[in-house]
Amino acid sequence: MTDPTPFSLHVPPHLDGLRLDQALAELLGITRSQVKQRIADLALDGRPAKPSQRVHAGARIAGTLLPEAPPDLTPEPVPFTILYEDPHCLVIDKPQGLVVHPGAGNPTGTLVHGLLHYSHELAARATSEELDDEERMRIGIVHRLDKDTSGVLVVAKDPATHHFLAAQFKEKETKKLYLAVLKGTPPAREGDIEGHLARHPVHRKKFTLLSTPDRGKYSHTRYRLLAAFGTHSFVALYPTTGRTHQLRVHTAALGCPILGDPLYARPDTRFPDATLMLHAYLLTIRIPGRGLLTFRAPLPRRFKQILRALARASDGDPR
Repeated sequence: MTDPTPFSLHVPPHLDGLRLDQALAELLGITRSQVKQRIADLALDGRPAKPSQRVHAGARIAGTLLPEAPPDLTPEPVPFTILYEDPHCLVIDKPQGLVVHPGAGNPTGTLVHGLLHYSHELAARATSEELDDEERMRIGIVHRLDKDTSGVLVVAKDPATHHFLAAQFKEKETKKLYLAVLKGTPPAREGDIEGHLARHPVHRKKFTLLSTPDRGKYSHTRYRLLAAFGTHSFVALYPTTGRTHQLRVHTAALGCPILGDPLYARPDTRFPDATLMLHAYLLTIRIPGRGLLTFRAPLPRRFKQILRALARASDGDPR
């Protein structure tokens, strides 16, 4: 657990007129409920303030950010499909909407809680006094998927396996294939998207793609067009790096954001109820004692429904 952190921030123009708790949530990258729970000594322009007060551009917000309370890692029955299991690891098909590990706004009901309920090995490790709170929150997790991304995810049951698997992601030795439905069609049937990904300077929940290496981390994705439907397209995405929001930012940079993306795409009038149409379909990785294996997560129902609708509308093949 870290110590309390004092902060002093100025309200940027785009937050002018918001409630103080809304502005702080945006500036600090936390939720409004966390503002209530974790902010002490709150002041606006040097005077004690309430979260409901309105702020103006240029105002100074000061206070203290308290550390998060340790997560409750009580095992819970959380639904996920097991694609493969041996004494060292699990490979699962993560459903859309499932958060991988506890964090801001998600103290329970995560994949980690479900893994502790399912795996005796992980449950035993979680009680070890050698682990700190941060390690417990991510126990078994080798790599992650966004909450609204479904598909293949590998989990290590022991430290040696975790190190073995994580090294392959770090050294870019794994092969990953994602499937996505995009708004619009890429400019070519195949291509590469690359650049440096950095936190957006204004919208702190978003990332932006930079053409110069001044800041951020290098990212690269190769794409291939599988089907075009006029207003939408179906693509395969092959990331060689694994940055936060990488595929979502890369496709948006092409001018073809992922359908249903609440951050990088505008609402779609044709599919107003669509959720993020991004699926981790395939992962090839070396498994201890088994060698190189390839795992596939079947295409989810939400994909099949939208692809059939697009194919029917364009007189295409709905397979």
